[in-house]
Amino acid sequence: MNRMMKKMLSFVLAACMMLSLAACGSSETADPDAAPSGEETPAAAEKKVITVGTGLTDSHYGTVALEKMKEYLETNTDTLTVDIYANGSIGADRDVLEAIQYGTATLCIPTPAVMANFTPAYNLLSLPFIFEDAEAAHDLLDGEWGQKLCAAAEDAGFKVLGIGDYGFRQLTTSNKPIASMADYKGLKIRVMQNDLYIAMYEALGANPTPMASGEVFTALQQGVVDGQENPLSNIYTQKFNEVQKYILKDNHVCDFLIFAFSKEFYDALTADEQTALQEAVDIAVNYTREQCAAADAECEALMAEELSITEITPEFRSECVAAVQDVCESYGKAADEALYAELMSALGL
Repeated sequence: MNRMMKKMLSFVLAACMMLSLAACGSSETADPDAAPSGEETPAAAEKKVITVGTGLTDSHYGTVALEKMKEYLETNTDTLTVDIYANGSIGADRDVLEAIQYGTATLCIPTPAVMANFTPAYNLLSLPFIFEDAEAAHDLLDGEWGQKLCAAAEDAGFKVLGIGDYGFRQLTTSNKPIASMADYKGLKIRVMQNDLYIAMYEALGANPTPMASGEVFTALQQGVVDGQENPLSNIYTQKFNEVQKYILKDNHVCDFLIFAFSKEFYDALTADEQTALQEAVDIAVNYTREQCAAADAECEALMAEELSITEITPEFRSECVAAVQDVCESYGKAADEALYAELMSALGL
């Protein structure tokens, strides 16, 4: 099935779900307790359904965070309900974001690389080697700069209410460990279909190969590519460790989950509903931050028995930083020159 057909199918599925929900709420069955015709009755609270699509698995902490958001909203409001469709069941994250623009979905939690297809400023979060630890990233995202980044998505029809953790991305390889700049030469690395990731690995001297996520395991297994990059929890849950031998913990990109709602849906909520929604998202974001580091540590321990895992040395990291400097400047300015300048200033870079 080609991409256009997948998009159409996801839109149709989402539309059918919304129509089904509407039908459930408009039954013509007579209510024996209803007031006689002509008499006024108290208006029932209107149910507002948040349709969430994500490519994450049911068990991933990002999906569990969505469940916690759902629990809070359905416990603390009479009007907001949440339907969660994980495992890409209504489309990949990019498809769901497009469905949000069409009005057939309400929420997606993509990574910045996917979100950048709709709001280029989100590429700033994917600039290589700018974050040394998660705490520095949290300070930035929870402050004024983070608020400006969230607001940048509104022109594309999204209301971003929070940014959760997805983990530092690490490099895996099958043919050799990576311990120096020379080791990148000729290395075929699968990357997301994002120009910034391609430019990053080209600058490091590798041969980046864009590929859809569903094709990665087979490509690694058959030697079509030599390696790939992902957070440790993804490497383990996607079983890439079964077809790889080495992991370099280089923390080349700190990745995130963007809680991107339909701005049209959000604007139609009452002030109380908006407050409840923000509180629910805050709970979900904090949960991802708590669970991300723990999940990565657990998965690293599980993989340590079968893979060789090494930390990047300070000297090697400095060489990588120098190699990608022009990439950061070029893509940073292209993404949003003002926000890029503020980002570099805030990080002391």
